[in-house]
Amino acid sequence: MPIVFIYGLGAFGYAIIKHLDRHKRSSYVIVGYDRDQELMESLRKKRRHLHHQTDQSISKSIILPESPDELFTTADILILAVTASSIPEIVKKLSKIKRHRKKLIVINVAKALDFKTGKRLELVVKKHLKHLHSYVYFAGGTIASDLYNSHPLGATIASKNIRALDIAEDLLASPNLRLYRTSDVSGAEYCGAFKNIISIFAGLVSGLGWPYGSETFFISRFSREVERFVVKELRGQLKTFSMDSQCWGNDLWMSCTGKTRNREFGYLIGQGMTVKQAFNQMAKQHKAVEGFTSISILKKLCHDFSSYPFLLAMQEIIIKNKPPRKIIKSLIESQTI
Repeated sequence: MPIVFIYGLGAFGYAIIKHLDRHKRSSYVIVGYDRDQELMESLRKKRRHLHHQTDQSISKSIILPESPDELFTTADILILAVTASSIPEIVKKLSKIKRHRKKLIVINVAKALDFKTGKRLELVVKKHLKHLHSYVYFAGGTIASDLYNSHPLGATIASKNIRALDIAEDLLASPNLRLYRTSDVSGAEYCGAFKNIISIFAGLVSGLGWPYGSETFFISRFSREVERFVVKELRGQLKTFSMDSQCWGNDLWMSCTGKTRNREFGYLIGQGMTVKQAFNQMAKQHKAVEGFTSISILKKLCHDFSSYPFLLAMQEIIIKNKPPRKIIKSLIESQTI
């Protein structure tokens, strides 16, 4: 049977493990690995996660190796379920492992850009992973707990390689998870990264005490600005930014209004925490905030943000720690949105 190797067993990686355990264990060998050895030990002994869905377990059919070397050598599919900032280091290490199989399908689920260069993660993987591979990007309105509990969900899978899309769809699709295919990898990746920024902004508005109508007003205008920014500055395809797009409309709607990490981070700041305090609070809950990474590298994507007031405002609030209420009020008063 084909071997699928999930690298990273945080909230979403663990949800993928459970999803595959439930739907695909009869047709795939499922391997899970995380650099947290305490977590791995708990999973091996109790089949339960230390931090997520702790009252439920995974089956004994899931293989949990001592090191990635054990089964990566023969893996057919690699799922990178780690933060964007971890990807360069991880793929460099994996490149040093001699593989017995030539072609590898890499499925990336991180919704951010490279924190050093601002490049898309497809390009980062291509640069550092020396093994022959095809790249697939996965994004949609899929909160980890919802995927774990097998609720109805939709997602986009993006690749320039049709065979890779076929393989990814066969692996991930299930009665509860509907997948939609596209060849616009760059557009899908920008959707995933920028919707997190808008989600933080939505949390800010809520934390400041403004009503739901204010949130949806800002979300609608901010999303339009991002569409314009990606198409003009980054040469993205406008068709990817439609409401029925799972990597944009669905993910944006879910991330901005649901119980998501980026929204929670923004809410904490709106409630009065500093950026550092909010970041530390999220870390205590073992929740990564990938929207923070995307905001921090915006200046690498564009030198002049005068035509993009929302993106400029997020840099002022998150990077320069300026008062969110004052910055957001100035957006309205300036009539630039």
